Amino acid sequence: MANRDKLRQLTVGAKKNFRKEIVKYDGEDFELRQPSVADRDELMEQCQGEDGKLRMTEFITWTLINNCYVPGTDERVFGKGDYEALKSQPTGGFVDELGNAAVRVMNVQEEEVKNSEDG
Repeated sequence: MANRDKLRQLTVGAKKNFRKEIVKYDGEDFELRQPSVADRDELMEQCQGEDGKLRMTEFITWTLINNCYVPGTDERVFGKGDYEALKSQPTGGFVDELGNAAVRVMNVQEEEVKNSEDG
């Protein structure tokens, strides 16, 4: 096999393995799923302020809406209608706990979080 073909087989030709992380909160399991590169970029663009900085509250909220599932199913835990309810939760609660896992599976660079408006 030519080197190019081998490299392509290892990358664009390989099976897509999206990471998942199970987070236990108040005795229940939640599954946070890694999005595609395109979905992550769209989410990050949606959550940028006018100054180009990532609005972390928006990012965490929309990440939970888009990537939090009932484990082992394709059923999302939260929907778009939960946006305000998620944003109004107290800090240090389930939004922060699930949000930390969401950031890990999103593979967002620490520098991007530090440069956010909320970070």
